Amino acid sequence: MVSGVDGPYDKDRATRWLGYLTTGNRGEVDRLCSRRVSGGFAHHNDLIDLFNILVKDKDNVINRLFMGRLGIGNKHLARFRFMTEGECEKSPNAGGFYNIVNNVIAIRPKYDELTTLNIIGHEYAHNWQFKGGTLEAFNTKYYGGLLLLEGFAEWVAYKIMGFYASYPSMDQIDKRRHDEYGEGFDLFLWIEEHYGVEGIMNFASSRPPIPLEELLRSSGLLDVIEQISGERKKWPTDIEDFSQKTSSMNSH
Repeated sequence: MVSGVDGPYDKDRATRWLGYLTTGNRGEVDRLCSRRVSGGFAHHNDLIDLFNILVKDKDNVINRLFMGRLGIGNKHLARFRFMTEGECEKSPNAGGFYNIVNNVIAIRPKYDELTTLNIIGHEYAHNWQFKGGTLEAFNTKYYGGLLLLEGFAEWVAYKIMGFYASYPSMDQIDKRRHDEYGEGFDLFLWIEEHYGVEGIMNFASSRPPIPLEELLRSSGLLDVIEQISGERKKWPTDIEDFSQKTSSMNSH
């Protein structure tokens, strides 16, 4: 789950941005949004359902970014929707979250385009972890089992923001410290610096370049993580457990 720069609620604007970012087809998105304004669609989520259909196109933005740039393929792309009022009230600082059971990414419609893109990158990384990757590769005892899950998602968001030259967003991710997001990101950045993107993808596919403990020790993060994470909790045993953990957590 991630959060972002606050802004006014504007579902018309957010819907259009979401369409641009996920489909890459601005002309079709503008046409569909114009139909909605003229009364063609009753609800914003109905329009987003059409974007979800466009996302299935192999040439959509998500595939170009994840597969073309990072080599992350996913045949089970999550659908989008906006967060409900109840979800917004329950998690007032959350910008979005990934629902594992329903394979849906929910986004709060109140952020600028680049912050929305940051959220999409982070949550799609979770989508890949649970639906396209090797989940066991992210099993760890640190931060209640979330160190590698959130660290990888932050690294993916960082790379995507880099593709769009959003340096303030990258700097925000890079400067975060003392939780599973910050230390997790630092670990994956260290892996990339020493083993490249291929090393990260090998890690995510249960083929780590070296064992996790050695990676943490070599990167200088082991002492910091053990001190901060405190009690070493068990890895979440099922998807409901993970959903409960992530739904109560906020990021930057």
